[in-house]
Amino acid sequence: LDLDVAANTDQILFLNGETGAEKGEFAKYVHYQKHNKEDNFVNIQLNLLAADEQQENKSSISELENFIDTIKEGTIFLSGYSELTTKHQIQARNTLQNLPLAQGIRFIVGVNFSKKDKKLMQNKELDTIFFDEVLVDLPPLRQCLQDIPELLKGFVDYFSLAEGEGLTPRRFSLAAQNMLTKYAWPGNIKQLKNLVHATLLRPGKEIVNIEEIEEGKYLSPKFDENGLIPVVTTDCSNGD
Repeated sequence: LDLDVAANTDQILFLNGETGAEKGEFAKYVHYQKHNKEDNFVNIQLNLLAADEQQENKSSISELENFIDTIKEGTIFLSGYSELTTKHQIQARNTLQNLPLAQGIRFIVGVNFSKKDKKLMQNKELDTIFFDEVLVDLPPLRQCLQDIPELLKGFVDYFSLAEGEGLTPRRFSLAAQNMLTKYAWPGNIKQLKNLVHATLLRPGKEIVNIEEIEEGKYLSPKFDENGLIPVVTTDCSNGD
């Protein structure tokens, strides 16, 4: 099931992807299929609500319903689900499943089954948990290396636009593109996005070549067991 099909359903949409998969950006893509502006796209970080609960001794996750009730239209993206304890995951699911959704509100939840909730797949409990929801898998960038040239151009275009940062556009040489398609990208698509951003911030010629990428020290010089060079210098610690 792809995102274009999922966008036309009213069910809760779960986006499953590894750290750095930019699930929030994919959620916005779904949002824009029915809305023409971003101001009715709301991102709620469930893991931060749970942290507030521990610090202030209050049930923040269970109060999620009260906050959602103040939103009348648009898309609500819930991130950080896979960072929750089992207790809080159950609370979040129960809140969503029992919530009388107002017409015009769409829920999207970012999950990462490669983390602690991977046991749900092993125990074959997914059919029960996501019985009436839509689940879309977002493949890691290392499985889509052939898309890197197109992604590079897309990120350059984004950061060059006013709604990005209005940076001066640059082009990656063919040799640089070929080199980047040989990397494992442990930070996923977010790491590639960060690399493009960093190169555009650097003063340089119109063409980004291999030497500039190496000088910028964006890439680790060490090969992994698969012969791919992982990128390790950009921060992709924000899971969604």
